[in-house]
Amino acid sequence: MSEDERNLEKILVELNAYEQQAQILQRRIDLINTSLQEIALTSESLDELKNIEEENEVLMPLGSGIYVKARIIERKKVIFSLGADIVADKDITGAQLSLDQRSMALQNALQSTGQQLQQMANRMNELNRTAQALASKIKR
Repeated sequence: MSEDERNLEKILVELNAYEQQAQILQRRIDLINTSLQEIALTSESLDELKNIEEENEVLMPLGSGIYVKARIIERKKVIFSLGADIVADKDITGAQLSLDQRSMALQNALQSTGQQLQQMANRMNELNRTAQALASKIKR
């Protein structure tokens, strides 16, 4: 095997590793976007909660398109997950502020992950050009 062939093989292995990493980063971006959408929907729901009278009946989503009828017994406070199975009572404004903070952190993560993906794509383009040049050289 010539040195050019060894170099081409090395580049192809590196490209494969970058492709796998790029797929992981893209999945991370998709998850972040899903979380951001969920936060936006939750914030809208909190806005709507402000206008609902106590003891009114609402449909509460359980997931997978399944709802249960529920009565609002406290509309000024919500139970907010702090993480690690820890929750706290918060007023709606406080909950929305916490959601805004989470959203900002996710947007920063999205930007950072997008930059990483772009850098990886640039490197993959460089490697592809080098691999094509080596493959052409080997064919001669």
